[in-house]
Amino acid sequence: MTPTSRNEGSRAGSIVVNFRATEALVRGLDELAAVEHRSRASTIALVLTRAANPAEAVSVIESIIRSLNAEIEDKGETEYSEFIRGQLHGAKWMLASLLGERAKNLVLEKVRKKTKNPIPHVVARMPDGKRYGFDSDSG
Repeated sequence: MTPTSRNEGSRAGSIVVNFRATEALVRGLDELAAVEHRSRASTIALVLTRAANPAEAVSVIESIIRSLNAEIEDKGETEYSEFIRGQLHGAKWMLASLLGERAKNLVLEKVRKKTKNPIPHVVARMPDGKRYGFDSDSG
């Protein structure tokens, strides 16, 4: 990526990026932009900024983990702790779906460092009260 000469200096620290996209992608971006009351360019910049800087995702997952740990510490394994565990599972799944498995792993590693705690497992309890399966993200 190199800045175009006519736009250099027009906005401090920014460069123009051109890329090809399918019509379906552009229609999807336009639809998202309309819902958000943004321009297509603003929508693309926002999505790429959030993808490149996962601070918001780290904050959300950190908050869920703190809630889960607090609930378990205060009351033990409860229905509410299972609900929070489901939120964690959904947040991790959505992150992997939108940004990819490696980006999710990067976010989880940042959460581990920030909280100095392991990532709780999200395997649901079965009716017998036991958890069966393996969550490769936990730990």
